[in-house]
Amino acid sequence: MSTSERAPDSSTTSGQDVDYRAVFAAAPTAYLLVRADAPRWTILAASDEYCRITRQLREKLIGRGTFEVFPESHGTESSHGQHNVRSSFEVALSMSGRIVLPIQRYDLPPSSDGGDYAEHYWRMSSAPVRGADDGATAVLHAVENVTDQILATRAQDDAIAAARTAEDRLRTVFAEAPVGIAVLRGPEHRFESANGSYIEIVGRAALIGKTVREAFPDLEGQGIYPALDNAYATGTPFVADEMLVKLDRNGDGILQDGYFDFVYQPLRDPGGTVEGIAVIITDVTTMALARMGAERRARATAEMNAMLVSQQSELETLNAHLQDQASEMERQAEEAQALSEKLEVANESLRRTAQEAMSARARAEDARREAVESERRFRITANAAPVLIWTSGLNKEYDWFNQPWLDWTGRKMEQEIGTGWTDSVHREDFDACLATYVSSFDLRKPFSMEYRLRRADGEFRWMLDHGAPRFDPSGAFAGYIGSCMDVTDIRLAREAAENANRTKADFLAAMSHELRTPLNAISGYVQLMEMELHGPLTDKQRNALERISRSQGVLARLIEDVLSFARIDAGHVEYHLADVSIEGLLDGVEALVSPQLELKGLGYSYCHVDGGITVHADPDKVEQIMLNLLSNAIKFTDAGSVSVECDATPSEIRVRVRDTGRGIPPDKLQSIFEPFVQVESGLKRGAGGTGLGLAISRELARGMSGDITAESAAGKGAIFTLILPCGSE
Repeated sequence: MSTSERAPDSSTTSGQDVDYRAVFAAAPTAYLLVRADAPRWTILAASDEYCRITRQLREKLIGRGTFEVFPESHGTESSHGQHNVRSSFEVALSMSGRIVLPIQRYDLPPSSDGGDYAEHYWRMSSAPVRGADDGATAVLHAVENVTDQILATRAQDDAIAAARTAEDRLRTVFAEAPVGIAVLRGPEHRFESANGSYIEIVGRAALIGKTVREAFPDLEGQGIYPALDNAYATGTPFVADEMLVKLDRNGDGILQDGYFDFVYQPLRDPGGTVEGIAVIITDVTTMALARMGAERRARATAEMNAMLVSQQSELETLNAHLQDQASEMERQAEEAQALSEKLEVANESLRRTAQEAMSARARAEDARREAVESERRFRITANAAPVLIWTSGLNKEYDWFNQPWLDWTGRKMEQEIGTGWTDSVHREDFDACLATYVSSFDLRKPFSMEYRLRRADGEFRWMLDHGAPRFDPSGAFAGYIGSCMDVTDIRLAREAAENANRTKADFLAAMSHELRTPLNAISGYVQLMEMELHGPLTDKQRNALERISRSQGVLARLIEDVLSFARIDAGHVEYHLADVSIEGLLDGVEALVSPQLELKGLGYSYCHVDGGITVHADPDKVEQIMLNLLSNAIKFTDAGSVSVECDATPSEIRVRVRDTGRGIPPDKLQSIFEPFVQVESGLKRGAGGTGLGLAISRELARGMSGDITAESAAGKGAIFTLILPCGSE
């Protein structure tokens, strides 16, 4: 630095001299100039940016010692110290070079007027400033406030740790659940997971990755497949009680009858689309067989009673006939012997009838005792069940609870029966809970509801309550039976996972926006240099600037992909749907990819369609999808051509992008639409990108009620088909 350039202490001498003090103060970087008078290190000048980020007034800085103004901040003694900054001054002077410090913590009050100190982090450097005699006379100290980056990184790490903890908790609950639980994904109902109870109930272990039809071919024609398909297609839960299923549970090819309670609960993604089904299954074969046995015995008793009534009627008729015979004996003595024989026969029949009646009464008593015993066995079984069970009568009031219910609530049977059990229901859930129960009771329909129930320790826990109507042996409605399961941990885990997903989406969006700012600055400076505003360029320099510009464009597109994916993932994409000409949309896409086609020497063809055909879509989104599909086709095609074809049906438009490139291996074809997935990965990747293009394109297509499919084989090119609904015109 020359003598005139050391001029923070000098003043201007004429209108043509530069006021370096003003230049230093207006510098966009946070600078502090200190005199080399250790240990005081007197402050000579400070830039406006330095005063702003440190919340100091320039008049309170100039002339004072550096560490008089900036003593050790409270609570940061172990994080850094004056020693680090002093050392950077001394080393910069001794080595005659710029010294960069690691990120330091130094807390500041919220304003220049003071207040509680807030956590701050700084990136610092120190460089010597030389005088006319070539000796160092001062130190230029630069700082940058990096607090936001440090805190954002910390928040991201905390969110990831919370999501992992929630996932571990959910896995534990899933694995240890006392009922069979499995998770199916996709319209083909492919097993993603199944807990030990589920595997024990169905008697099969190798389930993961198989579809229901592959794992259970013996269920064909039993109503299971249509129930799953309907739950996935409509999003409506399926509930069945004591459903008869013939299942090969031992693997010996022999189908065994079993009775099961089923719940098929659709699972939705954050956008509300059904993506799978949670299966909850309980084996109730023992209880069902006991109930059916009691019903059969009750029917036998009713039939026996009817027979007794018939026999009594016959006996009365016989007695009347005997009376007639007695009268006839008085008038016809000669027939007395014959009448006596008939009377003996009648008496014998009467004795047999009486004996049969007594036997029937004994059998009826045995049936009654068996029914009582069956009820006793049911209550023993219910009390041993791992879920809370209740029953209600014809008056809608609950009349019995199993022992797990009483243990869970810490109340006695007499406190719970009738409507007493509602004392433990959370007040905010009471009305909805009661309305669901009453409406289902009136319609004699099964129901499933969730509400908070107070546990014996006073804590309210979320319960999943399944209720079903019950009927007596004659088929008459007899009330309801229900079972409850604590699902609090499952709900908390689901909410934690959703919060972590939202945090991830917000972070991606924020980082994408922050990255675009310096990229725009790079683009602007490149354009200024290409315009030779800073002097003429050589051919090599111009070539280097072109490479910088291309790299900046690639990086900008990658960041835009991440930002678009974050918007889609957060559900913030807006669609402006209208009926537009498909011919008009496809005519313009060739111009967008012409430079790429010419660079690789590829051919391009487009089969024109009827200009009157319209598609109901957002034109900008269709153009974005087509640009992605064509760019991919060009990227993975080294020789040959790329073509666009289109055909229409009464309900949909199909646009095919076909290439003659390297194709897609079969094991990658199902995963290429997943986020951040590419056909080539690692060090062998020949094409750049984030792996988001196809994922974004498919989500945009589905947002317009359409879809994208892929067909390919390795080495034989690929066909990507965009499917969109027809317009109404």
